Amino acid sequence: MCAASVEDFRRRQEAAGGAIRLVTLAPEVPGALELIEYLAAQKIIVAIGHSAATPEQIRDAIKAGARLSTHLGNGCALTMPRHPNLIWEQLAADKLTASFIMDGHHLPPATAKVMLRVKSAERSLLVTDAMAAAGCPPGRYKIGGTEVELSANGSVAAPGAQVLSGSSLTMPVAVANTVRFTDLPISMALGLASTLPAALLGLKPVGTVTADWTAAAGELKIQSVKDD
Repeated sequence: MCAASVEDFRRRQEAAGGAIRLVTLAPEVPGALELIEYLAAQKIIVAIGHSAATPEQIRDAIKAGARLSTHLGNGCALTMPRHPNLIWEQLAADKLTASFIMDGHHLPPATAKVMLRVKSAERSLLVTDAMAAAGCPPGRYKIGGTEVELSANGSVAAPGAQVLSGSSLTMPVAVANTVRFTDLPISMALGLASTLPAALLGLKPVGTVTADWTAAAGELKIQSVKDD
C-alpha cells in the first residue's frame, strides 16, 4: 500500500514502453485525485478498485476522470454500511462502466443478475481474476509465494480462509455463467467479453471467434479463432 504518485506512474510507464492503458486505484489514498486527473489527460483508463472509499470520494474520483469499476462487489470490506456505501455509489454512477467476476463465488448468481441489470449490458464487462489454477483440477497452487487451494466447487482461497484469492474462472465459462445468472442472450453476453472491453480501450476487433453454444447445458466451447 502506498500513496498515489504521478512520478511513480511515469516511472512504470517508461519501464513498460508506454504500454499501460488502464490503472486501477483506490480513490481514498493520498495523491489519488491528482493521479486520476493526470491519467485521464493522457487518455489512460482509470478504474476504481480494492478500495474503502466513501461515497463522496467515489464521486470525486468520477469528477476527476475515473471511468471503470474493477470487479465491482469485490476488492472491498466484507462488512460495510447497508447504505450508503461504495458499491451502491458505483452502481448508481452512469459514467462508470463496471467489470464483474461471473464465477458464482465472487458474486452469487442473484447479486450478479441485479448488478448487471442496474449497470446495463452496455456498461458491463466480464473479467476472470484468474490465477494459475484456472482450468486445473482441485488442489494446492501458489499466487506469488502464497499457497492457495482450489476447491472442488471452483473457489480459490488460502487454506482455511474466508476471503477469496483470485479465481479459477475461464472466459468461456464466464460468458456461459452470465447467460445462466442473468438471462442475457448469448449474443449480448459475448460482447461483454470482447467488443465492449475493446471499445472502452479504443480498440477495434482484430478477429472472429467461432464457438458452439449448448443452451440446455449452458456451455460455450471455443472452436476456432480467426484473424480478420
